Amino acid sequence: MGDDTEQHDRPSTGTDEQVCFIYRLLPGAGPEYDRLHAEIPDVIRQRIEARGAHDYSIFRRGDLVITVLRRGPRRAADDPATEADQAAWSASLRPLFEAINDADGNPLVAHQVFRLD
Repeated sequence: MGDDTEQHDRPSTGTDEQVCFIYRLLPGAGPEYDRLHAEIPDVIRQRIEARGAHDYSIFRRGDLVITVLRRGPRRAADDPATEADQAAWSASLRPLFEAINDADGNPLVAHQVFRLD
């Protein structure tokens, strides 16, 4: 998990929005990705929550990573003290990825085609 709410933030409409991001890991990077996510630093968790993300899950099948989360309004302003922590966390993950954006630099977002409430 990078901080999906960080890189792909949009102005909030005040209602929750479910978002699904897709990432491709480099071949063989799965175990290291899992290891890093086994104990996500508290400061990263807090930053994600402060940006309005909740109901956050990450799934992995081989080199495919699927992140699903709900985004609501930000709960707090960005804390400059955590920006360095976020940058370090993202930097530790970056070498594991083959693709996180399309050719135009847009996030790899999966669009919902069905939902059963």
